[in-house]
Amino acid sequence: MPTGYVARDDPEKKVLEILEREKSVGIVSSQGIHGPGGVGKTYLAQAVAWKMRGKMEVVFVEVGTNPNMLSIMNSSFYPYLENGTKGNFTELEDVWIWLSKITKKKKVLIVLDDVWSEKTTIQILWQMREALSDGSQLLYTTRTKDLLLKVKATPYELGVVPEAERWDFFVNCAALNLEDEQVKANTEQIGKAIIENTDGLPIILDNYAQHLKQGTEGVSFQDLLNQIKDEVTGSEQWLERSFHALKPSTNFIDCDVLSLPKSNDLNRVQQLFLCLGVFKDDERFRSSVLETIYKLSDEINASEEDIKKIVHEDLNILANHSLIKFIHEQNGDLTYTMHDIVREYALKKGEQTFRYKESGRCFGHRL
Repeated sequence: MPTGYVARDDPEKKVLEILEREKSVGIVSSQGIHGPGGVGKTYLAQAVAWKMRGKMEVVFVEVGTNPNMLSIMNSSFYPYLENGTKGNFTELEDVWIWLSKITKKKKVLIVLDDVWSEKTTIQILWQMREALSDGSQLLYTTRTKDLLLKVKATPYELGVVPEAERWDFFVNCAALNLEDEQVKANTEQIGKAIIENTDGLPIILDNYAQHLKQGTEGVSFQDLLNQIKDEVTGSEQWLERSFHALKPSTNFIDCDVLSLPKSNDLNRVQQLFLCLGVFKDDERFRSSVLETIYKLSDEINASEEDIKKIVHEDLNILANHSLIKFIHEQNGDLTYTMHDIVREYALKKGEQTFRYKESGRCFGHRL
Protein backbone atom coordinates (compact mmCIF):
# COMPACT_ATOMS: atom_id res chain seq x y z
CA MET A 1 0.00 0.00 0.00
CA PRO A 2 1.18 3.59 -0.58
CA THR A 3 3.10 5.09 2.36
CA GLY A 4 0.84 7.11 4.61
CA TYR A 5 -2.31 5.90 2.87
CA VAL A 6 -5.52 6.31 4.83
CA ALA A 7 -8.29 4.25 3.28
CA ARG A 8 -11.53 5.80 2.15
CA ASP A 9 -13.57 2.63 2.01
CA ASP A 10 -16.43 3.70 -0.24
CA PRO A 11 -14.33 5.07 -3.15
CA GLU A 12 -11.93 2.13 -2.97
CA LYS A 13 -14.77 -0.36 -2.97
CA LYS A 14 -16.53 1.27 -5.92
CA VAL A 15 -13.43 1.47 -8.13
CA LEU A 16 -12.56 -2.16 -7.35
CA GLU A 17 -16.11 -3.24 -8.13
CA ILE A 18 -15.96 -1.59 -11.56
CA LEU A 19 -12.60 -3.20 -12.30
CA GLU A 20 -13.78 -6.64 -11.21
CA ARG A 21 -17.02 -6.35 -13.17
CA GLU A 22 -15.31 -5.28 -16.37
CA LYS A 23 -12.52 -7.83 -15.86
CA SER A 24 -15.09 -10.64 -15.77
CA VAL A 25 -16.40 -9.64 -19.21
CA GLY A 26 -13.02 -10.50 -20.69
CA ILE A 27 -12.66 -7.56 -23.08
CA VAL A 28 -10.29 -4.59 -22.93
CA SER A 29 -11.85 -2.11 -20.52
CA SER A 30 -10.88 1.19 -19.01
CA GLN A 31 -12.03 3.42 -16.22
CA GLY A 32 -10.84 6.66 -14.74
CA ILE A 33 -10.75 8.47 -11.42
CA HIS A 34 -11.34 12.19 -11.86
CA GLY A 35 -11.53 15.11 -9.46
CA PRO A 36 -9.76 18.32 -8.45
CA GLY A 37 -6.25 18.49 -7.05
CA GLY A 38 -5.83 17.39 -3.46
CA VAL A 39 -8.67 14.83 -3.22
CA GLY A 40 -6.35 11.79 -3.29
CA LYS A 41 -6.70 10.38 -6.82
CA THR A 42 -3.16 9.02 -6.92
CA TYR A 43 -3.42 7.44 -3.47
CA LEU A 44 -6.68 5.76 -4.42
CA ALA A 45 -5.23 4.43 -7.68
CA GLN A 46 -2.17 3.10 -5.83
CA ALA A 47 -4.35 1.34 -3.27
CA VAL A 48 -6.54 -0.21 -5.97
CA ALA A 49 -3.47 -1.34 -7.92
CA TRP A 50 -2.04 -2.95 -4.80
CA LYS A 51 -5.24 -4.89 -4.20
CA MET A 52 -5.37 -6.08 -7.81
CA ARG A 53 -1.94 -7.72 -7.54
CA GLY A 54 -2.15 -11.48 -7.75
CA LYS A 55 -5.22 -11.25 -9.96
CA MET A 56 -3.29 -9.76 -12.87
CA GLU A 57 0.00 -8.02 -13.65
CA VAL A 58 -0.04 -4.37 -12.57
CA VAL A 59 2.01 -1.54 -14.06
CA PHE A 60 1.78 1.93 -12.43
CA VAL A 61 3.14 4.90 -14.38
CA GLU A 62 3.11 8.65 -13.68
CA VAL A 63 2.27 10.39 -16.96
CA GLY A 64 2.07 14.14 -16.24
CA THR A 65 1.93 16.89 -18.84
CA ASN A 66 3.52 16.45 -22.27
CA PRO A 67 4.74 12.92 -21.54
CA ASN A 68 7.41 11.14 -23.58
CA MET A 69 5.45 7.93 -23.96
CA LEU A 70 8.23 6.18 -25.86
CA SER A 71 10.60 6.79 -22.96
CA ILE A 72 7.95 5.69 -20.46
CA MET A 73 7.35 2.45 -22.34
CA ASN A 74 11.08 1.69 -22.53
CA SER A 75 11.86 2.55 -18.90
CA SER A 76 8.69 1.44 -17.10
CA PHE A 77 6.40 -0.85 -19.07
CA TYR A 78 8.96 -3.06 -20.79
CA PRO A 79 11.22 -3.75 -17.76
CA TYR A 80 8.26 -4.67 -15.58
CA LEU A 81 6.68 -7.06 -18.04
CA GLU A 82 9.94 -8.48 -19.39
CA ASN A 83 11.81 -9.40 -16.20
CA GLY A 84 13.69 -6.16 -15.71
CA THR A 85 15.10 -5.78 -19.21
CA LYS A 86 15.02 -2.21 -20.42
CA GLY A 87 13.29 -1.60 -23.74
CA ASN A 88 15.02 -0.06 -26.74
CA PHE A 89 12.05 0.87 -28.93
CA THR A 90 12.50 3.81 -31.27
CA GLU A 91 8.94 3.91 -32.61
CA LEU A 92 5.61 3.69 -30.79
CA GLU A 93 4.25 1.43 -33.56
CA ASP A 94 6.76 -1.23 -32.44
CA VAL A 95 5.67 -0.74 -28.83
CA TRP A 96 2.06 -1.46 -29.70
CA ILE A 97 3.03 -4.66 -31.54
CA TRP A 98 4.97 -5.84 -28.50
CA LEU A 99 2.18 -4.82 -26.09
CA SER A 100 -0.36 -6.79 -28.11
CA LYS A 101 1.80 -9.91 -27.96
CA ILE A 102 2.68 -9.67 -24.28
CA THR A 103 -0.95 -9.12 -23.20
CA LYS A 104 -1.96 -12.26 -25.04
CA LYS A 105 0.28 -14.15 -22.59
CA LYS A 106 -0.63 -12.26 -19.42
CA LYS A 107 -3.48 -9.98 -18.38
CA VAL A 108 -2.30 -6.55 -17.33
CA LEU A 109 -3.78 -3.63 -15.39
CA ILE A 110 -2.08 -0.47 -16.61
CA VAL A 111 -2.49 2.50 -14.25
CA LEU A 112 -1.75 5.84 -15.88
CA ASP A 113 -1.55 8.50 -13.19
CA ASP A 114 -2.05 12.25 -13.67
CA VAL A 115 -3.11 12.23 -17.31
CA TRP A 116 -3.80 15.56 -19.02
CA SER A 117 -6.03 16.17 -22.00
CA GLU A 118 -3.51 17.25 -24.62
CA LYS A 119 -4.54 16.08 -28.08
CA THR A 120 -1.39 14.02 -28.62
CA THR A 121 -1.80 12.28 -25.25
CA ILE A 122 -5.39 11.27 -26.04
CA GLN A 123 -4.28 9.89 -29.41
CA ILE A 124 -1.59 7.77 -27.73
CA LEU A 125 -4.05 6.50 -25.12
CA TRP A 126 -6.34 5.33 -27.91
CA GLN A 127 -3.44 3.54 -29.60
CA MET A 128 -2.50 1.84 -26.34
CA ARG A 129 -6.05 0.65 -25.77
CA GLU A 130 -6.27 -0.71 -29.31
CA ALA A 131 -3.00 -2.60 -28.81
CA LEU A 132 -4.11 -4.40 -25.63
CA SER A 133 -5.44 -7.93 -25.89
CA ASP A 134 -8.79 -8.89 -24.36
CA GLY A 135 -8.81 -9.17 -20.58
CA SER A 136 -6.37 -6.36 -19.87
CA GLN A 137 -7.49 -3.08 -18.30
CA LEU A 138 -6.61 0.59 -18.13
CA LEU A 139 -7.09 2.83 -15.09
CA TYR A 140 -6.52 6.59 -15.40
CA THR A 141 -6.36 9.41 -12.90
CA THR A 142 -7.09 12.88 -14.24
CA ARG A 143 -8.66 16.17 -13.26
CA THR A 144 -11.12 16.27 -16.10
CA LYS A 145 -14.03 13.99 -16.81
CA ASP A 146 -13.90 15.20 -20.40
CA LEU A 147 -10.66 13.30 -21.01
CA LEU A 148 -12.22 10.06 -19.76
CA LEU A 149 -15.18 10.49 -22.07
CA LYS A 150 -12.84 11.06 -25.01
CA VAL A 151 -11.06 7.75 -24.40
CA LYS A 152 -14.31 5.88 -23.63
CA ALA A 153 -13.38 5.18 -20.00
CA THR A 154 -15.94 4.59 -17.26
CA PRO A 155 -15.66 7.72 -15.06
CA TYR A 156 -15.59 7.69 -11.27
CA GLU A 157 -15.63 11.08 -9.55
CA LEU A 158 -13.58 11.35 -6.36
CA GLY A 159 -14.63 14.25 -4.18
CA VAL A 160 -13.72 15.61 -0.77
CA VAL A 161 -14.11 13.54 2.36
CA PRO A 162 -17.81 13.47 3.35
CA GLU A 163 -18.56 15.55 6.42
CA ALA A 164 -19.55 12.52 8.50
CA GLU A 165 -16.15 10.89 7.82
CA ARG A 166 -13.82 13.87 8.21
CA TRP A 167 -13.00 13.46 11.88
CA ASP A 168 -12.18 9.75 11.54
CA PHE A 169 -10.05 10.53 8.47
CA PHE A 170 -8.10 13.15 10.41
CA VAL A 171 -7.59 10.85 13.38
CA ASN A 172 -6.32 8.06 11.13
CA CYS A 173 -3.94 10.41 9.30
CA ALA A 174 -2.47 11.50 12.62
CA ALA A 175 -2.42 7.93 13.98
CA LEU A 176 -4.01 9.16 17.20
CA ASN A 177 -4.86 6.75 20.00
CA LEU A 178 -8.32 7.87 21.11
CA GLU A 179 -8.40 5.15 23.75
CA ASP A 180 -6.21 7.54 25.73
CA GLU A 181 -8.80 9.73 27.43
CA GLN A 182 -6.48 12.75 27.63
CA VAL A 183 -5.65 12.55 23.93
CA LYS A 184 -9.33 12.13 23.08
CA ALA A 185 -10.38 15.08 25.22
CA ASN A 186 -7.70 17.35 23.76
CA THR A 187 -8.24 16.43 20.12
CA GLU A 188 -12.01 16.78 20.32
CA GLN A 189 -11.47 20.42 21.23
CA ILE A 190 -10.34 21.18 17.69
CA GLY A 191 -12.52 18.65 15.86
CA LYS A 192 -15.28 21.14 15.12
CA ALA A 193 -12.86 23.70 13.70
CA ILE A 194 -11.25 21.11 11.44
CA ILE A 195 -14.56 19.86 10.07
CA GLU A 196 -15.98 23.33 9.52
CA ASN A 197 -12.95 25.00 7.95
CA THR A 198 -11.01 22.49 5.84
CA ASP A 199 -13.88 21.75 3.45
CA GLY A 200 -13.03 18.05 3.59
CA LEU A 201 -10.03 18.39 1.25
CA PRO A 202 -7.75 15.45 2.16
CA ILE A 203 -4.48 17.29 1.51
CA ILE A 204 -5.36 19.96 4.11
CA LEU A 205 -6.76 17.50 6.64
CA ASP A 206 -3.58 15.46 6.31
CA ASN A 207 -1.38 18.54 6.63
CA TYR A 208 -2.85 19.38 10.02
CA ALA A 209 -2.70 15.73 11.05
CA GLN A 210 1.04 15.69 10.36
CA HIS A 211 1.53 18.53 12.83
CA LEU A 212 0.49 16.06 15.52
CA LYS A 213 2.07 12.95 14.03
CA GLN A 214 5.47 14.58 13.48
CA GLY A 215 5.55 16.79 16.54
CA THR A 216 9.01 18.12 17.38
CA GLU A 217 10.92 17.22 20.54
CA GLY A 218 10.27 19.60 23.38
CA VAL A 219 6.85 20.66 22.09
CA SER A 220 3.97 19.38 24.20
CA PHE A 221 1.01 17.63 22.68
CA GLN A 222 -1.24 20.38 23.97
CA ASP A 223 0.95 23.08 22.37
CA LEU A 224 0.66 21.29 19.04
CA LEU A 225 -3.09 21.10 19.42
CA ASN A 226 -3.28 24.80 20.19
CA GLN A 227 -1.15 25.57 17.14
CA ILE A 228 -3.46 23.57 14.90
CA LYS A 229 -6.53 25.11 16.48
CA ASP A 230 -5.16 28.57 15.69
CA GLU A 231 -4.22 27.62 12.11
CA VAL A 232 -7.16 25.50 10.98
CA THR A 233 -8.78 27.18 8.01
CA GLY A 234 -9.37 26.71 4.29
CA SER A 235 -6.56 26.18 1.78
CA GLU A 236 -6.12 29.86 0.88
CA GLN A 237 -5.97 30.97 4.50
CA TRP A 238 -3.76 28.02 5.44
CA LEU A 239 -1.24 28.97 2.76
CA GLU A 240 -1.45 32.65 3.70
CA ARG A 241 -0.65 31.84 7.31
CA SER A 242 2.19 29.52 6.29
CA PHE A 243 3.61 32.18 3.95
CA HIS A 244 3.69 34.85 6.65
CA ALA A 245 5.35 32.40 9.05
CA LEU A 246 8.31 31.82 6.71
CA LYS A 247 11.62 33.31 7.82
CA PRO A 248 15.32 32.53 7.31
CA SER A 249 17.15 30.31 9.75
CA THR A 250 18.95 32.25 12.49
CA ASN A 251 21.77 29.71 12.35
CA PHE A 252 22.67 30.28 8.71
CA ILE A 253 24.06 32.95 6.41
CA ASP A 254 22.71 36.28 7.63
CA CYS A 255 22.00 38.07 4.37
CA ASP A 256 19.02 38.73 2.17
CA VAL A 257 20.71 37.49 -0.98
CA LEU A 258 17.56 37.81 -3.12
CA SER A 259 16.11 41.27 -3.53
CA LEU A 260 13.61 41.44 -6.35
CA PRO A 261 11.99 44.80 -7.23
CA LYS A 262 9.43 46.10 -4.75
CA SER A 263 10.08 43.13 -2.42
CA ASN A 264 11.85 44.86 0.45
CA ASP A 265 9.04 43.93 2.81
CA LEU A 266 9.56 40.20 2.18
CA ASN A 267 12.32 38.11 3.66
CA ARG A 268 14.55 35.77 1.68
CA VAL A 269 12.53 32.58 2.25
CA GLN A 270 9.26 34.26 1.27
CA GLN A 271 10.85 35.50 -1.95
CA LEU A 272 12.13 32.01 -2.79
CA PHE A 273 8.66 30.60 -2.16
CA LEU A 274 7.16 33.06 -4.66
CA CYS A 275 9.66 31.84 -7.25
CA LEU A 276 7.88 28.45 -7.18
CA GLY A 277 5.12 30.08 -9.20
CA VAL A 278 7.28 30.12 -12.33
CA PHE A 279 7.20 26.33 -12.72
CA LYS A 280 4.84 24.59 -15.12
CA ASP A 281 2.11 22.13 -14.13
CA ASP A 282 4.72 19.40 -13.66
CA GLU A 283 4.85 19.41 -9.87
CA ARG A 284 8.52 18.36 -9.52
CA PHE A 285 11.28 20.94 -9.57
CA ARG A 286 15.04 21.07 -8.99
CA SER A 287 17.04 23.33 -6.73
CA SER A 288 19.47 24.10 -9.57
CA VAL A 289 16.69 25.92 -11.47
CA LEU A 290 16.10 28.24 -8.53
CA GLU A 291 19.85 28.79 -8.22
CA THR A 292 19.87 29.89 -11.86
CA ILE A 293 17.04 32.36 -11.20
CA TYR A 294 19.06 33.86 -8.35
CA LYS A 295 22.20 34.11 -10.48
CA LEU A 296 20.30 35.97 -13.22
CA SER A 297 19.19 38.72 -10.86
CA ASP A 298 21.20 41.92 -11.25
CA GLU A 299 20.53 42.76 -7.60
CA ILE A 300 22.17 39.65 -6.11
CA ASN A 301 25.75 39.97 -4.94
CA ALA A 302 26.83 36.55 -3.74
CA SER A 303 29.09 33.72 -4.88
CA GLU A 304 27.66 30.68 -6.64
CA GLU A 305 28.56 28.55 -3.63
CA ASP A 306 26.71 30.88 -1.24
CA ILE A 307 23.66 30.95 -3.55
CA LYS A 308 23.61 27.15 -3.59
CA LYS A 309 23.81 26.96 0.22
CA ILE A 310 21.09 29.55 0.68
CA VAL A 311 18.71 27.93 -1.81
CA HIS A 312 19.18 24.52 -0.15
CA GLU A 313 18.68 25.97 3.32
CA ASP A 314 15.55 27.91 2.36
CA LEU A 315 14.03 24.95 0.49
CA ASN A 316 14.51 22.94 3.66
CA ILE A 317 12.56 25.59 5.56
CA LEU A 318 9.70 25.33 3.04
CA ALA A 319 9.73 21.53 3.45
CA ASN A 320 9.56 21.90 7.23
CA HIS A 321 6.40 23.98 6.73
CA SER A 322 4.91 21.13 4.60
CA LEU A 323 4.76 23.44 1.57
CA ILE A 324 7.06 21.22 -0.50
CA LYS A 325 8.35 17.66 -0.15
CA PHE A 326 11.90 16.41 -0.70
CA ILE A 327 12.19 13.58 -3.26
CA HIS A 328 15.88 12.85 -3.86
CA GLU A 329 19.35 14.31 -4.40
CA GLN A 330 21.63 13.71 -7.37
CA ASN A 331 25.08 15.28 -7.60
CA GLY A 332 24.10 18.06 -5.22
CA ASP A 333 20.92 18.89 -7.13
CA LEU A 334 17.83 18.52 -4.94
CA THR A 335 14.48 17.46 -6.37
CA TYR A 336 11.27 18.46 -4.61
CA THR A 337 7.59 18.14 -5.34
CA MET A 338 4.74 20.48 -4.49
CA HIS A 339 1.01 20.22 -4.78
CA ASP A 340 -0.65 22.32 -7.47
CA ILE A 341 -2.54 24.20 -4.72
CA VAL A 342 0.80 25.44 -3.39
CA ARG A 343 2.15 26.28 -6.86
CA GLU A 344 -0.96 28.23 -7.82
CA TYR A 345 -0.86 30.15 -4.55
CA ALA A 346 2.81 31.03 -5.15
CA LEU A 347 1.94 32.26 -8.64
CA LYS A 348 -1.04 34.29 -7.42
CA LYS A 349 0.91 35.77 -4.53
CA GLY A 350 3.81 36.56 -6.83
CA GLU A 351 1.52 38.34 -9.28
CA GLN A 352 0.10 40.40 -6.43
CA THR A 353 3.52 41.23 -5.02
CA PHE A 354 5.46 41.87 -8.22
CA ARG A 355 3.88 43.39 -11.27
CA TYR A 356 4.98 41.37 -14.30
CA LYS A 357 6.71 44.28 -16.03
CA GLU A 358 8.69 45.11 -12.91
CA SER A 359 9.54 41.64 -11.64
CA GLY A 360 12.92 41.01 -13.21
CA ARG A 361 13.32 37.69 -14.99
CA CYS A 362 11.23 35.56 -12.65
CA PHE A 363 7.54 36.27 -12.90
CA GLY A 364 7.15 37.33 -16.51
CA HIS A 365 7.68 33.82 -17.82
CA ARG A 366 6.85 30.25 -16.91
CA LEU A 367 9.83 27.92 -17.07
